[in-house]
Amino acid sequence: MPLRCRLGRTIKVFCTKLSGISPGKLLDELRESGFDCRYVDTSLDFDLDSPVWARAELVCAGSLRSIVIEHYIGGLHGTLVEEETEQLLEKVGPAEESWNKREVVVYLRMSRELFAIQMEGGEAEKMKGLLDRCLQLFATMGEGVLYVDGEGFFRKGKLILPLAKHH
Repeated sequence: MPLRCRLGRTIKVFCTKLSGISPGKLLDELRESGFDCRYVDTSLDFDLDSPVWARAELVCAGSLRSIVIEHYIGGLHGTLVEEETEQLLEKVGPAEESWNKREVVVYLRMSRELFAIQMEGGEAEKMKGLLDRCLQLFATMGEGVLYVDGEGFFRKGKLILPLAKHH
């Protein structure tokens, strides 16, 4: 089952523990970081205080762009987390053996939660900052690793395992 985000580049955060991030908590964290953002009304099909939610769309004041976040919990949303993990393990397989490769494999095998984040309508500086903060929160609170399609895996903002685009 492929992720629904397909128009632009999708960044995935594979978390080894459940982050417990509810949409309300995410919004509070972003506002405390200085972002004047809100959820797009059409995405409000969730309880702001529940850590179990499927999709949210964020927009900053004065921006025409938005960030779409899809959220999956292993076992709760079918086998999607496991399927995404297996696909990436296949891509990682041919990479040269290294400590970073082993670290990525461990993160993928231990993944319990997945966030898929995509910026709609192209990139703008204000939205890039919002995107970066979302990624940082998910990776920190869920003890995760980031995967950027066509680039590879990132930890703490650094590329730790590049993957060729043809894989």
